[in-house]
Amino acid sequence: MSVLRLDCRRRDRSGVRVETVEVAAARVGVVVIDMWNGYPCCTGRGLFAALVPRMNRALTGMRALGATVIHAPSDVSDQYVGWPQAERVASLPRYELPRVRSIAAPRFPFDGQTCLCGPGIACPYMHHWHAVHPDLEIAEQDFLLVGPVYGSAGTQRLHALCRQRRLTHLLYLGIATNNCVVSKAAGMLYLARAGLEVILARDLTAAYDRYDPDAGYTNDAATARAVAALEEQFCATVNLGAELARAGCWAAGPPVDAVHIMPWGHADQPYLFEDRFAATLTFPSGPPGAAIHYTLDGGAPSPAAPRYTAPLTIRSSGVLRARPFAAGEAQGVESASHFFRLAPPPPAPEVHLADLQPLRATSPRLLDGHTYDAVAPEVGFDGAAGGGPLRIGGRRHERGVATLIPSHLVYALEPGWRRFVALAGLDDALLDEDHGMLAASRVAVCFRVHVDGERAAASPTLRAAQVWRFDVPLPAGAAVISLVAMIALAGGRCAAADWVAAGFLAS
Repeated sequence: MSVLRLDCRRRDRSGVRVETVEVAAARVGVVVIDMWNGYPCCTGRGLFAALVPRMNRALTGMRALGATVIHAPSDVSDQYVGWPQAERVASLPRYELPRVRSIAAPRFPFDGQTCLCGPGIACPYMHHWHAVHPDLEIAEQDFLLVGPVYGSAGTQRLHALCRQRRLTHLLYLGIATNNCVVSKAAGMLYLARAGLEVILARDLTAAYDRYDPDAGYTNDAATARAVAALEEQFCATVNLGAELARAGCWAAGPPVDAVHIMPWGHADQPYLFEDRFAATLTFPSGPPGAAIHYTLDGGAPSPAAPRYTAPLTIRSSGVLRARPFAAGEAQGVESASHFFRLAPPPPAPEVHLADLQPLRATSPRLLDGHTYDAVAPEVGFDGAAGGGPLRIGGRRHERGVATLIPSHLVYALEPGWRRFVALAGLDDALLDEDHGMLAASRVAVCFRVHVDGERAAASPTLRAAQVWRFDVPLPAGAAVISLVAMIALAGGRCAAADWVAAGFLAS
């Protein structure tokens, strides 16, 4: 039977202390908390997904030693009913959950202001996940917890598995250090109260806090603070990658750790900003001495590229690519952040789109998805598709046209019209049910404006609550304008999209 030797770190008034603990690997459960395929903002999505490659390597090592791997994806757990890994847990007998210890909930040093993207265009709280991250490996011999996210019934499922497998120690990985890892039904606090020894893998977790570039505060700093709070008040932590390397169970191969970027936008969920923002690069899990090199011109980062030394001031749309190097060799994988600068807010239209008769206004619901040259009944004028007010980006608008994507609005142009102006975005109705759980993660849209068959303007891919601004010059003699809302996500769902404060200027 393999023995796992762990250098467990704690804190007290005298400072950091390390105690070596030896435990049979077969008595260890590795609990993976909330490794979803998305998070409330684009930066969280990038920061937390960056853990996945390292986590896969760690889980492979723990399985090789004989430990039990348990996935606890809470909010999305019932997506996995019927999986053998889940049914093996669901079939376990029920019993009254024991309370062996009285342990106070740990306190974290945060002020309650959560915004990983930092100053700029704040996104509202919304869900952007519906499954476990697709790159996270769930092995056949692993276990999946389904059922209640909170409460003793949810804790009991994990405890029943621990009893069946004769587990005495639980090693925790996942998101978020200062919330779900501790307080979900499968979290550390409740299993510790039930008598299990709990340990946090500090190299495989991340907090959910805020980004303040002016103060030099990043979410990596928040994670370090959360880890320190747990070491002082509640439990020990380990560097699991280092422990597995010492045990000979850390697979050789290319680097798996990524540069962290704040804010972190993506091609299908870019970071939108007004006139400038500060981008911070960190490499918390990398080897000492690694330098981060970056590019802003689209080229691949190399040791010859500029070296990152301080937050970067970004003033234009583009892609930030970064990678760590030491002695000319890459020490981690490349990271890339996509960002777009918004145009100034357009003026109000003199001629409102909703007052005009379109040549074509389609809806994917008409005739089971088929459309023709007509105005579909689901198209809303000065109201949302299906009824209700027009709402995008957290604001209500009195005037505009609502469609269901994919949609096509075609209008004849008058000779005196000089510009087309509009705000465009997914209707906030997408977020009405449980802040968009399930729905928002599967919907993305791209808006385009064509004049006489030629593209005149386009938005990047937009998610819920993001709003794009259009102010498009119309060439003299232009005859037709086409407004398009396209599904921009493979396998994406139909949803409502609005053109508000939309119309034409003659002056």
